[in-house]
Amino acid sequence: MLSKISRSLTQAQKRSLFQAARNFSNDTKGLRTQTTQDSGVQTKEQFMQFSKEPIMRNFGELPFGEIPEPLKYVRPFNSTTLSNGIRVCSEKIPGATANIGVYVGAGSRNEDLTTSGTSYLLQKMALRGTTNKSKTELAEAIENMGARYSAHSDREFTSYNLQILKGDT
Repeated sequence: MLSKISRSLTQAQKRSLFQAARNFSNDTKGLRTQTTQDSGVQTKEQFMQFSKEPIMRNFGELPFGEIPEPLKYVRPFNSTTLSNGIRVCSEKIPGATANIGVYVGAGSRNEDLTTSGTSYLLQKMALRGTTNKSKTELAEAIENMGARYSAHSDREFTSYNLQILKGDT
């Protein structure tokens, strides 16, 4: 990669580029960039985008796995377990709409080479219809309620969401 970039550079620029790459790979205090001028001695060191410095300034040194105090806030919610074992969590939010979400703990992490894409396929098939209702009937039922349906497959889970007016839940 560096050889493709360095073809159009002067010798001084190449030296500076390779020095920056070495500094990047050898740096243990945080990601830093070093800029030098061709005249020689003047060196400027500054933090790059993914530096640990802003975190250290805001929260100090945290033990591994520790969550900073401002991020520990948990919103109040109710959790109910149905007779079939499904857990339902709900929280009150001011506004005219309600969001209903079903989160299935099956994402791409649970797939291997033979089952690759299964969670995505099931997510897409959710509104393709059932034995009792066609795809069009399901879409019309959601539309008639004034709701919006969305689904998402991720590495850890697959979610199915419905945004609807609170009176129609």
